[in-house]
Amino acid sequence: MSHKNEIVSDERQKAYVGQLWINKKRYRRVLIRFVDAEGLEPDQLNALLVERFLKLKEKLSREVERLTDEQGLFFSELLDLFLFHVQANRDKRTVGKYRQQLLRYEKVVGDYRIRLHTSQLTDKFVLALRKSGLNDHSCNSYLRAVRAILNWSWEQGQIPAAIKVKSVRSSKPLPAVFSQQQLEDLRQHLEQGWNETKRRRFLVLLRAWWFLRYTGMRGGELLALKWDNVYPDRIELRSTKDWKVKGRKDAIIPIAEDLKEFIQAQDIQGERYVLDNGRGKPLYSSLGDLTKSMRKALQKVGIENAKPLHSFRSTVATELLSGESSNPVQVQKLLRHQSIQTTMSYLNSDHLQQVDLVNKLGNTGGNTGKKKSVESGKASIRLAYSKKVKADC
Repeated sequence: MSHKNEIVSDERQKAYVGQLWINKKRYRRVLIRFVDAEGLEPDQLNALLVERFLKLKEKLSREVERLTDEQGLFFSELLDLFLFHVQANRDKRTVGKYRQQLLRYEKVVGDYRIRLHTSQLTDKFVLALRKSGLNDHSCNSYLRAVRAILNWSWEQGQIPAAIKVKSVRSSKPLPAVFSQQQLEDLRQHLEQGWNETKRRRFLVLLRAWWFLRYTGMRGGELLALKWDNVYPDRIELRSTKDWKVKGRKDAIIPIAEDLKEFIQAQDIQGERYVLDNGRGKPLYSSLGDLTKSMRKALQKVGIENAKPLHSFRSTVATELLSGESSNPVQVQKLLRHQSIQTTMSYLNSDHLQQVDLVNKLGNTGGNTGKKKSVESGKASIRLAYSKKVKADC
């Protein structure tokens, strides 16, 4: 919608009014009352209105400029600039999430000058989110978006000092992971569905099971993965003009021996994508569609409390971190986390194989206790990370 600067006749105010748009904000001011315009020739009236309109425009521009210097830009103006910045540095999904969350923030608290920001605005926002049914975890997601635009505004000199946005205190849920039995039940269900119906959905979900189970890939990475980037010993994640690897860092993921055998058994003639529709296009047009389809499969085998795609990633992290010889740094590299704390946050302690410390009491000072039993038959996933394939940074 385009905004016009114009002179209009306002019957309610019984006057000719100048209407101006400055920085997306509308200003209306009386130029002359009808009663005062009586007796003026049309040419005289037009000249007078134009003269006063131009003076009004100059005056308002100076006032707006002064207010901008004192109180900063309006939030809506900063939002446009911020989203333009994000668009140049992040993927479309991130831009869309920021836009949705910050537009909701603006709708709740109103469009205000950024230097007038107070903690009462974020408090008001949190109360509105809770009233709409969002939990504390979701509220914190919205607050992170608000924190991001305020930090960016400070870096750009739009506000004189950094503004602290406190997160809502919330309990941190354990990451949802699959048990060995759940993984096996899901795999068998998908294999049976494919063998009996030959419906493409079962084959694609079965492929998703194998790749997510033995690599810890993100769902979006698998959705965009092409067979050209799958090699006998590795998977290469490469950013394209249409899709970007998270963090904008291309990466190499080693392939486990079990996954290698599964890949070798696939008939990929005419395909381009790992999750192909059989004609060179992805079967699922979005990550949401893939998630929805996997959720239906989980429900069929009675798995209700797991995240359809992300639980594969947390399962891989938990399994690799649970062994006595685990190496958190290698797991961090495999999952491509910037921080080791992020990797450890995936660990679900409820699923760890715990060491019975009580049985060590009295046996730590010498050879007075029983010999340590050797645990056999320990389930593991044979990741090819031991081949020391270096990540392509």
